[in-house]
Amino acid sequence: MIKTLTIFKNIEDLNALLKFYTEEVYPAIHKIPGIICTDLTSISHISPDISKELNGIELIMETHFESEEAMQRLVFSDLGNGIMMKTTQVTPCEVSVLMGKEKRFSGEMTDSLRQTIARIGHEVDDLAE
Repeated sequence: MIKTLTIFKNIEDLNALLKFYTEEVYPAIHKIPGIICTDLTSISHISPDISKELNGIELIMETHFESEEAMQRLVFSDLGNGIMMKTTQVTPCEVSVLMGKEKRFSGEMTDSLRQTIARIGHEVDDLAE
């Protein structure tokens, strides 16, 4: 699965940003074929020693796509460019967008998959030494 991660830092008006995304952005982008869903995560820092780069992150939005082509249809469209331009007009904030290819593991893994993951982890540990 392909997804975009949009990371919002130092948001001046969180409520204005959330209103913009829930009332304007989500209804518009979810009409585009190939978009599966969007997850929105509010961030609370629990580690006392957050790095300078991560400090200030308040919101992460993940939009899941059926394919890389579906993602590109949004990201490189007039709609996608308009969303990015309007976001910082709605409220000052820092916005970073990343693309990821996702693999999901669940608690219902087979013994074979668990052994493979353990072996890969062991091999990575060996390389680090």
